[in-house]
Amino acid sequence: IGNHLKSIESPNSDQLYFQGKNYYIEYILQGTFIEAYQFCKHHDMELLSISSKQEWDFLEENIKKYGHSQLT
Repeated sequence: IGNHLKSIESPNSDQLYFQGKNYYIEYILQGTFIEAYQFCKHHDMELLSISSKQEWDFLEENIKKYGHSQLT
């Protein structure tokens, strides 16, 4: 997977900002936890870690706004 990830250009879609954090939401790529972790590391990002109800509410609202209404 390492070589494959190197061929992917840096994410250039809109980013969300909340309480000093930047969020990039990827809808196209599907894979395992390890593949998501590698993708994030390759692009100098970290996987999401939600630390408050306010952060969850903010992300839920924006994910729904971008057309993904089912969150688990």
